[in-house]
Amino acid sequence: MENKKKLPILTMKDVDKITGVLTETISPALMNPKKVSTLTRQKVEQVVLALRYSFRGLSRTIKSQESRTILVITSDICDLFFAEVIQGI
Repeated sequence: MENKKKLPILTMKDVDKITGVLTETISPALMNPKKVSTLTRQKVEQVVLALRYSFRGLSRTIKSQESRTILVITSDICDLFFAEVIQGI
């Protein structure tokens, strides 16, 4: 059996400690880069890539109790009517 090393689970607090960027700023830097300065975004991106941090959208979903996900069930996605409805959503 192979010995697989488990990578530590990194959090935004870890990225915060290394970059000096507030935890509240890290999420916008990753999700909406236009809301933060270029220098801040670059700092966060460098650390995120170096640490192999992955943004966990599911964590946010659980904490906020909303997923912003829409489930669409259709009998025929190739039907133009359903395709247009789905595109509108």
